[in-house]
Amino acid sequence: MWGFVPYHPEGEISVWDFMTRPRTYESARRCLHSNAIQTAINTMLAYIFLRNTWRSVMLLRTRTQSIANWCCLIQALVGVIMACVNLSSIFPGGPPCRINIWVCAFGIMVSGICVSICLLIKAYAAQNRDRRLVWAAGLLMVPQPGIIWIVWASSIMLNTEKSACIILFPAYLPWYRFVLDLSINLLFSAVFLYAVYRQYRLIGNRCWQKLGEGGAVFLFAVVLSNLVCTIITATSAFGPLSEMFFLIDWVATSTLLIHQHESIRSAFGSSHKKQLRNGNLSRFQSHSHAEKRWPNNGTPHDVPGH
Repeated sequence: MWGFVPYHPEGEISVWDFMTRPRTYESARRCLHSNAIQTAINTMLAYIFLRNTWRSVMLLRTRTQSIANWCCLIQALVGVIMACVNLSSIFPGGPPCRINIWVCAFGIMVSGICVSICLLIKAYAAQNRDRRLVWAAGLLMVPQPGIIWIVWASSIMLNTEKSACIILFPAYLPWYRFVLDLSINLLFSAVFLYAVYRQYRLIGNRCWQKLGEGGAVFLFAVVLSNLVCTIITATSAFGPLSEMFFLIDWVATSTLLIHQHESIRSAFGSSHKKQLRNGNLSRFQSHSHAEKRWPNNGTPHDVPGH
């Protein structure tokens, strides 16, 4: 124990140091297999988050003032940092397992806050800028940094032969995250469903087309992904692998939010092009009408009888 931080000697060494220890053939095989799987997962995460970071930068080029676009970039960029830190542990002099888990926990917290801010912005607009929604969502977001404290002060990190670098967290951590996510997602779901109902009453079945153009489908997918992954983690439905759903939710929400903003940009671009085409057509029709009325580019004084 370092102050309030639990200490385990197996968590204070890197993956490289753990794997290069003298061990039996069977032990070395298990160790190599588990760390190879974890390295492959981190490589895949690095690729996905790098791609999402690039797409977020492209979104920011169109609207640099958008808070939601900045949240997408921060969420993806922190994912890149997390994957790179974990990958560096397989090399000599890499960070220990404890640092890898701490970076993951910090990234998961940042991802949750970014997702909540993006959903809040959409819900705020759907509720005609009702400030009560901001206060309610803000109060529900305040306990989210508590995840960091639980991981840092109440959890043990260590390297193992069968599961590579793992975290032994208190049983209440998944349920703590579940309560936080459930409460804020229920709030946003109620707002979005009410907005859909209101649109349906105004324009009928055409509201589904409007919702598709606005990317509302992706927003519902973000909420659903968050709830499903949190339930799986809280109930340990997949045993020791259940904690991986924290990362799966991070990847899924990052990708879905970027898709949502790209669909809005695409719909806006199509609408703008349509307006330009309609404007050009109107000018062409006006010009044609003028030519018929005043032939040969003449003026009213050139027409016989004037």
